[in-house]
Amino acid sequence: MRIERATVGTRQIEIREKKISEIREEIIPKIEGLFNGLDKLSTKDLVGMFEDKLIDFIPELTLSDIEDGYPSEIERVVEAWLRVNFTGVQKVMKSLLPLAQMGTQRFLSSSAQSLAGDPATSETSTPVI
Repeated sequence: MRIERATVGTRQIEIREKKISEIREEIIPKIEGLFNGLDKLSTKDLVGMFEDKLIDFIPELTLSDIEDGYPSEIERVVEAWLRVNFTGVQKVMKSLLPLAQMGTQRFLSSSAQSLAGDPATSETSTPVI
């Protein structure tokens, strides 16, 4: 389990990695719909929502931490939370992205050849992904 510490003001905050089941059951539902309607909020309401969501996602933070902390301190807490909980996902995505791009390039190349009437391909061939 990953653990990181970040300081806000004089308080040390410990960020602990969540289990996969906790991410699936607690975090993912909070993310869904998070950005809906943001364009309709005033700046004041947006800041208030941001404070509420930070506490909702990172319960180790308190409203006092946010109000009395410097933006750079809050940023370090958020970065630590992301590192602790999503580093594995980032590594997997970095590995999968080149494979997805390669598959897309093959598909597009094969489709372009089919559309151009390339004799190497027939009308019944299926693009290779």
